[in-house]
Amino acid sequence: MSPEPDVLICGAGVSGSYLARLLVGGGFRVEVYDGNPLRGHRCAYISFSSLLKPILRRIGLELEDFTLCHMRALLLNGVELEVRDMISIDKPRMIEEIYPGDGVIKENLRIPEELSRRGGEGALAVNASSRILGAHRHIWTRQVRARASGLEAGNAYLSVKPGIGGYSWAFPLDEEGRWFHIGAGCVNANPQPLIDRLMRSYGIRVKETICSCGRAISVADLSRNPQIMIHRGMVASIGEAAGAVFPMTGEGIIPSLETANWLYESLERGDYPESFEARVQGMLGEYRDAFNLCVEFLKHPRLTWLRGAGRMIERLRGRAILTLTPEAKMRLWLKILAGG
Repeated sequence: MSPEPDVLICGAGVSGSYLARLLVGGGFRVEVYDGNPLRGHRCAYISFSSLLKPILRRIGLELEDFTLCHMRALLLNGVELEVRDMISIDKPRMIEEIYPGDGVIKENLRIPEELSRRGGEGALAVNASSRILGAHRHIWTRQVRARASGLEAGNAYLSVKPGIGGYSWAFPLDEEGRWFHIGAGCVNANPQPLIDRLMRSYGIRVKETICSCGRAISVADLSRNPQIMIHRGMVASIGEAAGAVFPMTGEGIIPSLETANWLYESLERGDYPESFEARVQGMLGEYRDAFNLCVEFLKHPRLTWLRGAGRMIERLRGRAILTLTPEAKMRLWLKILAGG
C-alpha cells in the first residue's frame, strides 16, 4: 500500500503540474488529480521568453522546445509597437513535459468539500483548478486556430474598444505565418462581437479552422479587496484559483507558475502559510491597482489617457516588455480621441 501523500493537488494544468514537478524533485510525496481530459484547457498561447525561460529552467526544461513563433511586432488598434521576447508557445506539450499525464489520477476532487476533508487529514491540499474560492467574476472567451489571410508572419494583433470590458487578438502559431490563434475575451458578455471587430479592422479572412473552443476564465473581483481563499488551514490555492490572471492583458501562465513556485518555497523553508500568503496578496494588490486604472479607462478613456497613460504603459511594459515611441503614443492617443 502506498504511503499517504504529503501534498495532494487538484488540477493538472500549468500551476498544478509545475508545483507537482517541484515537490517531487524536493522529495515530497504527491498525488495529482484532474478529471478534465484536456489538462489546462489545452491551447497555444502567448508568453514572454525572458520571464518564462528561467522558470522552466528551474525544472530542467528549455523554453525553445515549446516555442512556436518569435514575434517581431505588436499592432494595438492598428498602431505598431516594438516588442521584445514575445512568443507563442505549445502549451499542451509544455504541460505534458512538466508533469506527464500518466502521473495524474483521472478524477475530480470536489472543491472545497473534498479538499478541506483531505487537508484535515494531514496532507496539504492544493486547489490548482480554475475555480476561485471567494469573490470573483468571469472573462468569457472564444477562440479558434485558423489559417487566415490579412495577417503578417511574426506579428501579433490586438483590438481594444473603449467602453467594452475586453479585447480581441490574433497571434501566429508558426514562423511562416500560416496558422494563427484568433480569439477574444470579454467580462460577463459575449466575446464574438470583439472578434468580428478585429477581423474588420485588419481585413482578416479565415480560410480554414482546425479547432475552436470557449470557456469562462475566473478572475478575482478586484473592485474591492479580493476576498479569495489563498489558504485555510491545510488548504492552499495557486494559479487561476488564486486570481493569478493579469487583468490588463489576461496573461495567466507566468503568474500561475510564480504562485506554484511561491508555495513550494514556503513549504521548503517551513514558513507556510505566512510567506506564501504575503506574496500572493502582494500580487493581488498590484492587480487591483491595474484593474482600477482599466475601469477608469473604460469609463473615461480620453481623460484617463491624458492623466494615466504613463502609468498604464509602465504596467503593460512590466508584463509585455513593449516599447512605445513618442510617435506611437501620439497615434494611440488619436485613436482614443476617434473612439478606438
